[in-house]
Amino acid sequence: MTYRILVTGSRGWRDPAAIRMDLDAEIQRAWDLARRPVVVHGACNPRDPVTGQMIPWAHAERLPPAAQLELAGADWLADRLARQLEPAVTTEPHAADWGRFGRAAGYRRNATMVARGAAACLAFLLPCTAPDCPGRDRPHDSHGAAHCAALAARAGIPVRHRRPAPVKESRHGLHAPGRHRGTISDLGASRRADRRDGSRPR
Repeated sequence: MTYRILVTGSRGWRDPAAIRMDLDAEIQRAWDLARRPVVVHGACNPRDPVTGQMIPWAHAERLPPAAQLELAGADWLADRLARQLEPAVTTEPHAADWGRFGRAAGYRRNATMVARGAAACLAFLLPCTAPDCPGRDRPHDSHGAAHCAALAARAGIPVRHRRPAPVKESRHGLHAPGRHRGTISDLGASRRADRRDGSRPR
């Protein structure tokens, strides 16, 4: 039996540690329930964090693993992190058909993912920066990710919203919050150890 984890998020999301932490929690929950985790996402192409240019998914996959995690995009980062645990964790990408549906493609894709159900939805949200957005005079989340999270909530799927942690100021100047403890790599190591000794995944 599967445990579907729906991931949605902004294309400019650059914090793999936040995604790793939330995926860790849901993957561990799935294993505790003796269910197979499936990470579902919209397969949005990642962005170059320097130029902001979109990089075709197939091209990004040919980059060295360390460079892959430097790219921006919640879908991309969730996919890369989940694949570190294959075959114990599987991924289910749902690429939007932009050629057929135009600007509505992303919303249609979101509806399809939600309709297929999930045990949890993880939403990684950044502020909308679209220059042609009619609501740009008031702060709001990026449209596609916010739409998917709202659909999931209306469908009764528990949604965990995450936004960038604010930079804190101390006597020593500005600094970002500390890194979390425990990573997908940690879970992967324990999973491999379980397979060697024949015990159930922790």
